[in-house]
Amino acid sequence: MIDRIVIEKDGLRFGDELISPPFTREKVDGVLGTPRIEEQDYPMGNGKTFHRVHYHWDSLGVYCSQDQLQNYYDDFVIDVAQPESGPDAGKPFFIGKVLIGKTEYTKAKFKMGEFDFNHHLRYGAFEVNTYLPDEVESADDPKMAKMLSTQVEVTYHAPRPKTSIYDLKKSEEPVLAFSSFPFKLLVMEELMYRQCVLEPKFDIYDFAEKNTKREIDVDDEGYDPIPAAKKWFRDYEIPAKYAGNITRLLWDGGLMVYHQIWPFWDGEDEYFHVKKLTPEEVAQFPNLKTIVGSYGFSKKALEVLKDQGIELEG
Repeated sequence: MIDRIVIEKDGLRFGDELISPPFTREKVDGVLGTPRIEEQDYPMGNGKTFHRVHYHWDSLGVYCSQDQLQNYYDDFVIDVAQPESGPDAGKPFFIGKVLIGKTEYTKAKFKMGEFDFNHHLRYGAFEVNTYLPDEVESADDPKMAKMLSTQVEVTYHAPRPKTSIYDLKKSEEPVLAFSSFPFKLLVMEELMYRQCVLEPKFDIYDFAEKNTKREIDVDDEGYDPIPAAKKWFRDYEIPAKYAGNITRLLWDGGLMVYHQIWPFWDGEDEYFHVKKLTPEEVAQFPNLKTIVGSYGFSKKALEVLKDQGIELEG
């Protein structure tokens, strides 16, 4: 009989058994038993379905969810009370204590979540989400809060790596100099995504996964420029030896480089327009003959390009 579930900084304790991550199915099932598996398809707005797999330990009042059958679990939901209505009304729930460290979860120091719908905290490698029962009646949406108060969701976050392929080092060879960041991005688009001579080839989703500084949720943050991505491109030193590779530059709202910094940019503003340009930075590219997409440049920047004898198209 498991009388307590303890969220520790480096693992989950069910009764006297500590389960440390990674939470493989073999390891967890060895302690909790074989779960009941339930699969469901949820309709999506685009006519497709979202497949979800639920693993239930009914007698314990615990379940996990995954997008597909996998060999590990990465989150646990503890039913701490019985919903009064809905499809889950009357189902078993955990009647023991849920602790965060040595503190009963209702006494822990939570922060308010987004839209005032839940309380959350980080404890070691875990994120805990719930709604504190004492605050249900004062919530903006008491009905939603009451539903959330019947569950404690525990999500494991693997430690972020100490190093990443995106860690930048000071170059030991001559590098190109830029006063115009948008112009530099055009050069990086050509060298990184077209000629593929610059490494690593930046991918915002891979960068977010490997970022050692903080967690980045691209799908949530990508409606604005992501500061860490912008800083990476700004800090990247382009070896001067590649200057001769540049014969043509393209400005277009669909460039790969723009959507690494601002993933869901709609191209409707001038955020990436080249507004300032110096003769010195253009002169670094002796083989640059053509600029395509001159509408992405200010009049002053176009004058600099014309003075350098560069042909403008589009």
